[in-house]
Amino acid sequence: MQSSNMNSMNSKEIKKILLFGFICVIIIICLTYLFIPKNKNDNDNIDNNSNYSFIPGVYTSSINLNNIQPIILQVKVDKNSIEQIMLTNIPENLSYFYPSFKSAIDEIANHIITNQNFNISNTENPITYEIILNCIDSAIKQARQ
Repeated sequence: MQSSNMNSMNSKEIKKILLFGFICVIIIICLTYLFIPKNKNDNDNIDNNSNYSFIPGVYTSSINLNNIQPIILQVKVDKNSIEQIMLTNIPENLSYFYPSFKSAIDEIANHIITNQNFNISNTENPITYEIILNCIDSAIKQARQ
């Protein structure tokens, strides 16, 4: 009688172990899905400019930084390229609060105009670069046909 009781106990334990294992596999799959980077095309920028044509004109986007008034960024495009990127409405205290901002925009603008792509990175000021690139991309999206 004890052996049948042991068999049922073992089968209950096996069922618990299998259920626990199944739950662990589901959790691992969910965590993998959450933490593996996805190919984002949110930043569908001008990396391959040949696919895009622009409506010629000047397009604007604003950058809102803490402690200062919004900065207006203008992007001038012709039919096939970006011709000019510049800041307007530059507050006097920009260099005080964000000393590398002006040099970052100049570097990014020169790169984009010369190479016609967003393939630029900076390890010293990655957040500043990301803010500027997102703002430029926002203006360029307005110009796409």
